Amino acid sequence: MRRTWRFVLLVLSLLVTTSVPMVTTAVESQVTKIGTPLHSVAVLTSGYGSGPNGEEWAYAVSGGSQAILNVIDTHTGNLVRSFPLKEASNSWGITVAPDGTVYVGTYPKAHLYRWMPGSD
Repeated sequence: MRRTWRFVLLVLSLLVTTSVPMVTTAVESQVTKIGTPLHSVAVLTSGYGSGPNGEEWAYAVSGGSQAILNVIDTHTGNLVRSFPLKEASNSWGITVAPDGTVYVGTYPKAHLYRWMPGSD
């Protein structure tokens, strides 16, 4: 008999807690936008080379809804430049030529991009 009452009480408590809507409100002054979330970002490949003044730079493409070529100073970790790669969602390869020119192969449309440090 005790078991039956416990079961009945459990079922009733579940019905009450799941049938009462939970309403939450936020005061506008307490809500702060902290930025836009990133979706599906991945760095699949990178390259290394020198900037126009001999700086040691890393090149990495962050994938997402639009791929972005990022140039990073390897000594400070600071972002030097970034370039959106139109019609690309990620990169399958980065190579740096002896003259410092950076080549980036992207997908899904198999475009090849070139950036020459110091040319801009």
